[in-house]
Amino acid sequence: MKQTYLILGATSGMAKAIARKLAEQGHDLILAGRSEGETGLLGADLQARSQIQVKTLAFDAGRRDQVSGILEAARTSNDGELPEGVVLAYGVMFPQTETEKDPDRMVETFEINFVSAARILQDFGTAFAGRGRGVIVGISSVAGDRGRGSNYHYGSSKAALTAFLDGMRHRLQGSGVHVCTVLPGFVDTPMTHGILDPNSPLCAKPEQVARDVLKAIRRRRGRIYTLWPWRWIMMIIRHIPEAMFLKTKL
Repeated sequence: MKQTYLILGATSGMAKAIARKLAEQGHDLILAGRSEGETGLLGADLQARSQIQVKTLAFDAGRRDQVSGILEAARTSNDGELPEGVVLAYGVMFPQTETEKDPDRMVETFEINFVSAARILQDFGTAFAGRGRGVIVGISSVAGDRGRGSNYHYGSSKAALTAFLDGMRHRLQGSGVHVCTVLPGFVDTPMTHGILDPNSPLCAKPEQVARDVLKAIRRRRGRIYTLWPWRWIMMIIRHIPEAMFLKTKL
């Protein structure tokens, strides 16, 4: 059945891949992104290729007015109806050395990766529960599974997002709303260009993440790691004794 999905941060690598997969399944889309030009081009391409309806919205997670207004903007663009689901796929990842030197960058990481996301997800969760159905997908990160000296500013913002999504799933259990927490490991996207080896067997392509996300939506899974080995890798990292962990360079 054709449904409409809102994708926030639509021009990120993973968001583009998820949008393509949803379009291939015949779903209409509302694409919200900071770059209106790039978002518009993506929407036109998806609409031409998949014979779907695509609407676009200007959205900057750093602007509080757009964060607080995105639900109504999406409803208005969808002929007054809430979308069936929302995929939150934006975020920032500054180098840890940069956020250590510049506290404003650290705060920006928290505000974009968690504070804005929590406001949006709370609004949609409440609205979906009132309707009795809906899908919420939040892209978090395995970096939030345990604080590590190399990226704990980014990691703690994602840890907060993971806990928020988990708590929302618990609260909305039985309401008809499906909340999915997505925990990617290394993903070959522009955000990680020059940081990761894209040929590593532990580095996923955005298309692989998208397939896992759509499978999770279909099967109504609550929490997924992608690629799947990250579930076991992070389980090991979480259970390293503290005295031993402090001697590592993770």
